[in-house]
Amino acid sequence: MTIIVTIVSSGVGAGIVTFGLNFWRGELDYRRAKIEELYAAVHKYTLEMQVITASIRTGTVNLDSKSRLFATEDYDRISLLIDLYFHRLHPTFKQFTLALQDFIVQDGKFRTDEKGFAEDLLHIGNIGEKLKKQVVALSRERSLRALIEAVQDYDKEPDSQGR
Repeated sequence: MTIIVTIVSSGVGAGIVTFGLNFWRGELDYRRAKIEELYAAVHKYTLEMQVITASIRTGTVNLDSKSRLFATEDYDRISLLIDLYFHRLHPTFKQFTLALQDFIVQDGKFRTDEKGFAEDLLHIGNIGEKLKKQVVALSRERSLRALIEAVQDYDKEPDSQGR
């Protein structure tokens, strides 16, 4: 009887562990897919919006319906993914959109002046890069590879005891 109970309980225990590991793997795969989708949208959107806003500011904008549609779709996708899965990115994304708005609009009118053009455009680019870096940092969270690399980096650095 003891042997049967041991075998059955071992099977149940193995089943529970297997279910837990498969569930965890599924969650990580799903999260990775969403982060990849977010990164692709952020990368495309930040580059496109820099070009579009610079064109608006210089008065050379020629927005067809296709470019407006792509920009709107990317904005909507980014907003959706951030709102549903990655709330920590919300402040940086909002900072990016406000910087775009400040770059092209002043006192309710489109700006066409040259004042601070290069600096403001560089600022927008820097915020876009910051957003992409934050997405990459999120992708590395809770991954086994990131943990292994962190341990390897820790082992490479000499500690305070003069190792």
